[in-house]
Order: sequence, then C-alpha cells, then structure tokens
Amino acid sequence: MGNILRNLVVAVVLAASAGATIRATDAPSEPLVANASSLGQKALNDPAAFDFVESLTTEQRLAGTDAHRRAVAWAEARLKAAGFENVYSEPFTLRAWIRGAESAEIVGSVPQHLAITTLGGSVATDANGIEAEIALFRTYDELLAAAPGSLNGKIAVVTQRMVRVHDGSGYGAANAIRRSGPSEAAKRGAVAFAFAVHQGQKALPKGGLFST
Repeated sequence: MGNILRNLVVAVVLAASAGATIRATDAPSEPLVANASSLGQKALNDPAAFDFVESLTTEQRLAGTDAHRRAVAWAEARLKAAGFENVYSEPFTLRAWIRGAESAEIVGSVPQHLAITTLGGSVATDANGIEAEIALFRTYDELLAAAPGSLNGKIAVVTQRMVRVHDGSGYGAANAIRRSGPSEAAKRGAVAFAFAVHQGQKALPKGGLFST
C-alpha cells in the first residue's frame, strides 16, 4: 500500500515537472512522459489509493466523542501499517457540541411519535421539554414573512420540500432553513423550531448545523 501511494505522489510530481518542461522547451522528454503516463494509468486502474483515503475519511467521528478518539487511534495504526514514517497525533482543545437524547410527538386526540434528530448546535430543553401549539409554514419564505411577536409561545414548523436532483441543488436550497430557521423563528417569538424534510416515502430525519 505504501509503495502504491508513493508511486502516485511521484506521478503527480512528474506530471508537474512535465508541465514545467513544456512551458520551457515545448517538448518534454519521451521517458518522462512515458513514466508519468504509466504511473497515471496505474492510478486509474488500481483503486488502492482511493480506498485508503476513503477509509480514513468516511467513519463517524464527531469531535470530542469516544468515536473521535477511536478514529484517531485507528488512523494512526492504518498509516503506520501502510509504511508511512513519523506518524503521530497531537492533542488539541476545542468546543464541542454533544448530542443528547431526542424525542418528539404530536399530542392530542390522535397522538403520534415523530422521527427527529437535533440540528447541531441546538440549545437543550430542560427535563420537562416543551409542549406548545405549532405554527405551520409550507415554505421558509412564509416564516420569514411572519411579523415579530406573531409566534410567541409557539413551535414553528417549516415543511418546505427538499427536491432531489442530481446536482445537489435541492439540498443546497434547504441549507438556509437549517442554518437560520431556528434563529429566525426565535426572533418572532417561537419557543422551538422544526424543519420537516420531505424526501419521498421514508420518514428519515435529516441532521445539519444551525448558526446563530
């Protein structure tokens, strides 16, 4: 694994060198081009480098959690096993938001449990939670149009659909709702905020991070 990764680095360096030679002489040497092409083709045919990087970056490891500490130890061992030298971790401090217990339900004559997940950075409720009337908004623009004080004591709920498209633009369009929705609702007096994400028939909660 270590040799494969080093070869790929060499390929990049050779390619850069070839580019510099082209600008200087308009004709890189044939051995240089052949070597760079050979290494580049190996990179395309062998998924080892991609698999290696993917394995280091796709595990859940939220900062400050036990999973984070396990991930650091795992990554060190993985890099050393691949033949890299001078592999070590450095301690650092940071402010971390830790997810707590989450639950929500519709109460009344027809109670219903809701599948939810908390937006990262959310303020925790007290032990008694929050029970309040909801103010329903079919779009985020409707919430933004609400007057200050109009949501006093209510839970603001936005149900704008997140459209699934290949280029990810539907997801991006919903980012503002997750990031700013809670703060915008609070400005209008709401005691809580919920964003109901519609992604087909599956009732899967979607996380994210909100900013103040």
